Amino acid sequence: MAYLVGSLLTDMLCFCVCVTQWELFQLPELESYEAMLARIFMQQLERIVNRYESLRNALHREVERRSALR
Repeated sequence: MAYLVGSLLTDMLCFCVCVTQWELFQLPELESYEAMLARIFMQQLERIVNRYESLRNALHREVERRSALR
């Protein structure tokens, strides 16, 4: 299950980039936000890897299919 998706994710990333006055936040808030961003990063990375793995598998099946026709 994705932690954050779509425009909410975009909003959070924009917030991160725009906020320059970190001293306005308490340490627990910063740690919580850092953990959220780490989870989002890992989820996005997993989705990317899964997409490439699917593509690689499809390509491999096609190579195997054509090799069998020889």
